[in-house]
Amino acid sequence: MKIPNLIIYTGPGKGKTTAALGLALKYAVRGKKVKIIQYLKGSTYSGELYSSRLYYPHLEIYQFGYGCPWSSMIKSGFLKCRSCGECFRRNRDPKEGYAQTAWTFTKEIITNSHTQLLVLDEFNHAVRYGFIPQEEIRETFTHIPSPLTVICTGRNAPRDLVDLAGKVMVFEAVKHPYQAGISSRRGIEY
Repeated sequence: MKIPNLIIYTGPGKGKTTAALGLALKYAVRGKKVKIIQYLKGSTYSGELYSSRLYYPHLEIYQFGYGCPWSSMIKSGFLKCRSCGECFRRNRDPKEGYAQTAWTFTKEIITNSHTQLLVLDEFNHAVRYGFIPQEEIRETFTHIPSPLTVICTGRNAPRDLVDLAGKVMVFEAVKHPYQAGISSRRGIEY
């Protein structure tokens, strides 16, 4: 069964979240209600988090995850990410419960909200790690109300999720500065 208002952005390349944000901005500038739930991310230094609060009153971003303790210093440009991995380890620990809390919030938005676009950023990772039961996903997504479009981002989207979606986009890097050893650039990658 294909769900036409379910979109998957997946693949090994960069740009999945950026593409979803681009669509979110198109919705928001037209006065449509947009919510972005960032799975396994918390208090990061990403530009979208700060610009949405300033410029887009119809766009709300919620983060569910352990945040980098250095995020304010990185955001200010004083430090660069040290790639310590602490935020990744904590977010992938099922005992923390971040993904489960985000999923509960997601279900609430899908069933009881007037939201027109819901972006589930890094949702595919939460599913792949087994934090969210496949049957619950199928049950919830088959009841997405028609004015709502849901976009799920993240590498390695599970086959069951891909099969459900009405649209699937696979991102692949042909060439990227990371491959040349250039680290993330403020204002471009974050």
